[in-house]
Amino acid sequence: MRNLKRALSLTLASVMLLGMMVIGTSAVAGYSDVDADDNVEAIEVLQAIEVMVGDDRGFGPDRPVNRAEMAVVMGLLLNLDYNYYVSTCPFADVSGNYEWARGWVGACAANGIVSGRGEGIYDPGATVTAIEAASMMMRALGYFKYAEDYNDGFVLVTVRQGNQIGLFNGVGSDGSTPMTRNQVAQMALNALRSEMVDFTGTLGVELNGVKVNYRAEYTSRTSTEKKYNAIEGRTSDVASDANHKGQYYVQLGEELYNGELRLNNSDLDCFQRPSRTWEYKGEQIGTYMKKELLRQEYTEKVTGKMLYELLTKETIDRYDFVITVDGETEKEVLNPKEDVNYGYFTKNNLIRTNTEAVGATGKGVLTQVFVDHDKKAITITSIHTYLAQAQSDYNEKKGTLSLKVFKDDANGTAKTVDVEEVPGIENYKKDDYVLVNWAEIGSKSGTYGKFEVVKIANPEISEDRKLTKYSEENYIVSDGTQYDYGFDGVQKNDLGEYTNDLLKNHTYSLYFDQYGYLAGVVEFSGAVYVLFGQNIGTCITAVMASFGTSRDAKRATCVHLLFNVIGTVLFTVVVMVFPLTEFIAALVHEPMAQIAVMHVFFNLATTIILFPFGDALAGLAARILPDTSKEDREESGGMRLAYLTPIP
Repeated sequence: MRNLKRALSLTLASVMLLGMMVIGTSAVAGYSDVDADDNVEAIEVLQAIEVMVGDDRGFGPDRPVNRAEMAVVMGLLLNLDYNYYVSTCPFADVSGNYEWARGWVGACAANGIVSGRGEGIYDPGATVTAIEAASMMMRALGYFKYAEDYNDGFVLVTVRQGNQIGLFNGVGSDGSTPMTRNQVAQMALNALRSEMVDFTGTLGVELNGVKVNYRAEYTSRTSTEKKYNAIEGRTSDVASDANHKGQYYVQLGEELYNGELRLNNSDLDCFQRPSRTWEYKGEQIGTYMKKELLRQEYTEKVTGKMLYELLTKETIDRYDFVITVDGETEKEVLNPKEDVNYGYFTKNNLIRTNTEAVGATGKGVLTQVFVDHDKKAITITSIHTYLAQAQSDYNEKKGTLSLKVFKDDANGTAKTVDVEEVPGIENYKKDDYVLVNWAEIGSKSGTYGKFEVVKIANPEISEDRKLTKYSEENYIVSDGTQYDYGFDGVQKNDLGEYTNDLLKNHTYSLYFDQYGYLAGVVEFSGAVYVLFGQNIGTCITAVMASFGTSRDAKRATCVHLLFNVIGTVLFTVVVMVFPLTEFIAALVHEPMAQIAVMHVFFNLATTIILFPFGDALAGLAARILPDTSKEDREESGGMRLAYLTPIP
């Protein structure tokens, strides 16, 4: 019956609801429909510069983008004056339902970003493909100034040039499939990081209507202005052009946003993973793990042999090696003593014959392997997930949530989470169970444990489960299925209180981490959640039976209802303050018997408590349902029920 206190606080409102409602996980990028598998970095950057934002439906990452919408994206990206081009848009079909896009399409056409289908047709309702979107992006960069650039074919030329500058990186779309908003955002971010170019080829001459000696060549634009050091910070090393050597290459994002959109491309996130950090106008947008460097990830035991085969001996020998556990990297902290190790290991553990787990890897631990060939560096991170319980409701005034994080045992570690650091905690209530990741914030003198919670999510919950077998350190069995504990699974000692025979008479709530492993097992008390409320609910029979009866009969029904309402309020307070449910659980082990005992106890205790106040209840009922006329008083033959008449 543990965890009954919070549930009973729902009392009347939840009495008829036997189902469980689980709060959704925190929104990513501020949108409920965006998750970690989407291009979060691109979505948040494009949102910050107000090029792609969501609406009351969310961001719509999977919604396809049509050609009219694509023109709006390009117009916003390039800050084009769309109002000026409403009357000059050259495409007659951008009208009617697409009148709203007319200025944007006209602006893009005037600036050479779009050219339509031909014969004055733009086809605004058609979905845009990756080839079409890439062509628009590259025209914004300065490519494809002349029709002769497409002599080898529109698709071939676009794909070839797009691959060369990395425009399709992370987009995940083929040439013909309609692009989604998620994919367009990623391509737009790639364009912002790409170098602008100028035409340096040969225009050729036109002979008999045919242009000859045309040579397509585009050269990256450079400048000495500091604002062009805002994103990539790369400088020209072209030896053949001494006038430009050492100058900054100009990225589209630098040109468009005057150096106010900035990128730190050599950052680390809170888990010490290779990352990059974006900011706009001095405000940080976010820090994002470099997915392109991620070689492999695991959520189970990782052996030295597995890493040896993944990385190869040559790479292991030649590259620098960093190991991090929940953001901690120092050996003296992770391995302070010979017999104390919190997950530290070295290159020496990465050998073909080592079939043992390395570091703090295991079931439910996210282990990620990053390889940076440019910096010749290997980074292996282990991120643990812990079960935690809210110690109080979210404090709206302070913007904080108090948690007990269950690490190593069920005693827990107290942590306070700030909504400004971890958004999405506002809906949590006292005794809610959550999953948390935390990261090391700095240790002194080899002290391990200075952590701050950096992420909160909801566990998957399976309630009222009978267990037939268990191992305190490894697994439980329910309905014939074995569920393994995660590396950091806790509260398993709750099962140790019972023998296997007694275990069969209890039901449990199973809490799973995001990888499907048990994070915790707690005795289930859902069957008694509705107990007190049911006492009120049963009054509906008496209320309905009193319809059309005398005033005194209605008063009897009122006393019956008052009895149960007052009893429910009293018992709710008692259960929240005193361990009543634990006392009942100690008396009987059978769940159904526990409910029966609590029901009997409720009625006996309420009767004893309210018996001295019988006259007051009768008086209250009379005040609620006073006599209204002589006929009402005579309706029962001038008689009154003695137990309803206050003693004079």
